[in-house]
Amino acid sequence: MGSDGVSRQGGADRIAVMRAGRIVEQGTPTDLATSADEYVAAFFEAVS
Repeated sequence: MGSDGVSRQGGADRIAVMRAGRIVEQGTPTDLATSADEYVAAFFEAVS
């Protein structure tokens, strides 16, 4: 495992990011790490 947020996701093929019980966005770790959605981008920045 590396130190970046993408490799920390445990090798998952797809991830769903939820907020208040609803899926905000789903996709591959690479796609989500470069998301245009501010909430999703902040989530990946926090785990990196």
